[in-house]
Amino acid sequence: APVSADAPQVVALSGAAAGTEDMPSDAKDAYSRGFQAWAGGDLAGAKAAFSDAASRAPKAGGPRYSLGCVLERLGDGQGALDAYRSAYAANPKYELAMGAYAVALARTGRGPDAEQFLADKRSQNPDSVRLTTYLAEVKSIEGDSPGCQLLAQQALTKQPDFKDAMVVIARDFYRSHRWDLARYALQAIL
Repeated sequence: APVSADAPQVVALSGAAAGTEDMPSDAKDAYSRGFQAWAGGDLAGAKAAFSDAASRAPKAGGPRYSLGCVLERLGDGQGALDAYRSAYAANPKYELAMGAYAVALARTGRGPDAEQFLADKRSQNPDSVRLTTYLAEVKSIEGDSPGCQLLAQQALTKQPDFKDAMVVIARDFYRSHRWDLARYALQAIL
């Protein structure tokens, strides 16, 4: 099914990506089961397996982030926010979870809270291209297309091949009904 511009944009990490974190083998096995369930469309199974992995790996953000993705897909917005928050609490450098948290806040009408959260995180890591890109996405969700475009361009100035920033630009054009520019931006990515 096609995904709208406002559908959750985060996805569970692949088993290989989660394997870069320090997780015991039983947690990695549970995570792998969760990812297989996610990929197969079994959201209840993914939720159970990611929860199991999180309980077995208290310092790993990946299982909590992935659980947040599942909860968001299931429509449990507060549960997703809690899972994303626990992911970056477990791993304070986990920018994917920080961004997912901020975007989820913005989608629920709490854009100013999302902006403040990202401003705080960016003050701790001002060179983060990813956090700048997430702030651009929040601006787009709030309807601030010029702010979004400026931030995404700043991210691309720091890292010209950062595809996430390019996608945010295209998604912002789509949200603002500038179809030709959205198509052009997507073609440039490809």
